[in-house]
Amino acid sequence: MKDYNEFWKIRKGAHGKHPSVRFRNHLIIRAARQILGSAQINTILDVGCGNGDLLRELNDRLFLNKRRVALSGYDISEYQIQQNRFHGLPFNFQVADFNEKVEINDRFYLIICSEVIEHLTNWKLSLENIANMNEPGGYLILTTQAGKRFKSDFDLGHLQHFELIYLTDYLKTLNYDIIIREKRGFPFYDLQKTVNSIFFSLSTDIARTEVNALTSVLFSITYFLFRISIKSKKLGPQIFILARKIS
Repeated sequence: MKDYNEFWKIRKGAHGKHPSVRFRNHLIIRAARQILGSAQINTILDVGCGNGDLLRELNDRLFLNKRRVALSGYDISEYQIQQNRFHGLPFNFQVADFNEKVEINDRFYLIICSEVIEHLTNWKLSLENIANMNEPGGYLILTTQAGKRFKSDFDLGHLQHFELIYLTDYLKTLNYDIIIREKRGFPFYDLQKTVNSIFFSLSTDIARTEVNALTSVLFSITYFLFRISIKSKKLGPQIFILARKIS
């Protein structure tokens, strides 16, 4: 498995502004807003929280401080968790490896697991850990990748990609009711992955540097194209699932 301490040491500002990250966060925040409109959420956990960008965006855009929602972030990278604490982010951060059995007694009403399971050797156990930490009646937002693994996917440490129906069937065995299951990103996300592979060295350099004016424009255009991509059960590399824990 990839060394995610080293991964986060070389990631710069471009990571959070990348169109694929922005697009996923858009989908996640929209779903979280929908849940907030119909349920009283008091705890949120981001599994694989990285540098805490998603937690910050959730907190800011959904006014979670005013709602008194406690936010937590778990990640395998001890380096990045230390950085998050050092920078004073107002969330509960812990180091946790979801490849192994996680012995944590805390329970969470909403758990977000975004772009994590494709990196794990034991992804089924990771979802079992999540199910055990999810309150009955609570929600899970899961995103991951489908289809072909490109050079950029291998570089990011993707060990496998998934079939949508296979994931939803497995979540049902963990007592989840599937509310939304879809693929997104066709055809523009697929095209972006192809271009990234063709210009692999350039795209890797961009991910490791701060965003300049040209990169910002290109990122914004690509993000807009992702936003207008079609919803599908068969097409597109981005898997998005919203599920509710029955018991």
